[in-house]
Amino acid sequence: MKIGVVTVGSLLVVGSLLGVLRSRAADPAKDGQRDALLMRAKLAASQQTLEGLMYGDFDLIGRGARQLHDIEEWHSTKQDAVYEHYSAEFRRLSEKLIRLANEKNAEGAFFTYQHLTSTCVTCHEYVRDVSQATKQADVDRRRIDGEGGVILPLSAQQ
Repeated sequence: MKIGVVTVGSLLVVGSLLGVLRSRAADPAKDGQRDALLMRAKLAASQQTLEGLMYGDFDLIGRGARQLHDIEEWHSTKQDAVYEHYSAEFRRLSEKLIRLANEKNAEGAFFTYQHLTSTCVTCHEYVRDVSQATKQADVDRRRIDGEGGVILPLSAQQ
């Protein structure tokens, strides 16, 4: 019963996701909504994978890992080299998790899931902290001091 609820919930998230992906627009607000929906779908698939690990249900582990992989394929947007590294690592680990689920290797699947989760956390930390700081520094550099069009960092403008 519980697995059925998780599966139905995952299908609803994936169905919504497909609708958003079909209507991909160049609108940044819609891109932000799309990213948020994709992250929610990844979270649901991750929870499904964890539930499979907890119950020793290798089919559930495999389905969750497959969804994680597919969502990452849809989501992978070119940002910078560091983000691309995390994205490639996420895809590699989700493929490994699928393989380990097929092999019914509980210990390997568990450790791979831990590594996958660690990759998620460090990527989110990078995007949230480092990437945002870099974007802000770029904006600050573009601010123009009133004299002769000299470009100065915001901290130098008083």
